[in-house]
Amino acid sequence: MEKILVDICEYLILSTLNPRTLIQVVIQPIQDQGSILSASVNAMVLALINAGIPICSIVSSLTCCIDQEGELLVDPDNSEIENAQSVHFFTFDCKTDEIVVSDSYGSTAAEEMFVNWVVKKFNYLLEWQLKKDYYTNSI
Repeated sequence: MEKILVDICEYLILSTLNPRTLIQVVIQPIQDQGSILSASVNAMVLALINAGIPICSIVSSLTCCIDQEGELLVDPDNSEIENAQSVHFFTFDCKTDEIVVSDSYGSTAAEEMFVNWVVKKFNYLLEWQLKKDYYTNSI
């Protein structure tokens, strides 16, 4: 988990604007009800923004799993993760719509199809939210 968080920090932070500067991010989960890595990434991004640290983009993270019946569960809790066929973690760059980090474990025969489905669904949700925000603010 730590390696993934470090990789995302290195991707986000514009180190050329912060030469010889230590930026320390401390994440201390109080409870783990599932999807802890996604929650940590999203909290880290918000903390960097709140601290005024220059970043190249905003990323958003998502954990989902496929249960024993083949159903897709988004933001699963610990019991759903334990009983899942496969668990998938994605971090998306909101500017470029690219996957920054992807991690999976378990067995999924059509993992590439699954990744494409998640990217399409995530892009749809982003577009819907932007339209909603735009129309709300323009009224």
